Amino acid sequence: MSDSHLQKIAESVQDGTFKKLGLDDVFRFTCKQCGNCCINNTIIVNTYDVIRMRHALKMTTCDMIRAGLLSFNIGPDSGLPIATIRFRQINDDLSICPFLAPVYHGGSREEIRKRMRNDGIDTAGLTRAKNRYGDDILLCGINPDKPFRCRAYPLGRISVHRMDAMDIASAEQSWFQVDLPDYCGDKDAQEHTVREWIGSQGMKEYIDTSVRCTSMLERIAKADVRRNEDVTTLAFSVLYNFDSMLKDTMADEDTLSFIEKAVDSLLDITDKMLKKGDENARGHEGSADSPIA
Repeated sequence: MSDSHLQKIAESVQDGTFKKLGLDDVFRFTCKQCGNCCINNTIIVNTYDVIRMRHALKMTTCDMIRAGLLSFNIGPDSGLPIATIRFRQINDDLSICPFLAPVYHGGSREEIRKRMRNDGIDTAGLTRAKNRYGDDILLCGINPDKPFRCRAYPLGRISVHRMDAMDIASAEQSWFQVDLPDYCGDKDAQEHTVREWIGSQGMKEYIDTSVRCTSMLERIAKADVRRNEDVTTLAFSVLYNFDSMLKDTMADEDTLSFIEKAVDSLLDITDKMLKKGDENARGHEGSADSPIA
């Protein structure tokens, strides 16, 4: 998801194209477990998402990166270091989340359990499970620790800043319902309040930590790390490959606090490096203007 797309979402919330939802406002949605939202999509993950994903994957951040499960880029407008889930590219028109898994019916759960291997399930003779619409049921392989964006769907959350205070702490947080594609349409969809949906999807800690993660991104962007390639690389390591810095296993909250302190150190290093670079540049300019003896 590009910077410009995020800006369009913010403008749509502000101009009323996307209706703002309060905690007690009602929306309608029933998940069909069809997996379509996990196809040809872009899933941005923050630092806390990566902290959580490690549990379900039983992998370190180093292993996740080596396995090609994450993609990284710098937002061209915002300057934010962004991580996304790297979808498997099947062909020019099809990419699929690497964690999407089909559900199969067998004679018993024990039969399926015996067929399980590290790389999947032996599906010979098994029947794909179908939902009441006749679609194959596909489920998230990391569901207990899936990212905030997947957890919140079909709701979105946007931060609207005041012009005089461009930081997440002072921003107005707004919920809205995304435009549902045809495959999500259902006239018999259940009603939910935003508050109930937050509770049922286990989003409370994700909401709290997302503010902290966004704050780290904003501080790094303001430091203009793009001016130095080494600092940019270090920023990605601090935010998304933090296991390379940890000596011991930590609780999730302790890990996030450790990363926040690492960002503080990163910004100190960035400030010193950029100042030194500016001083060197001014020195070269002075030399160029000096008369030749």
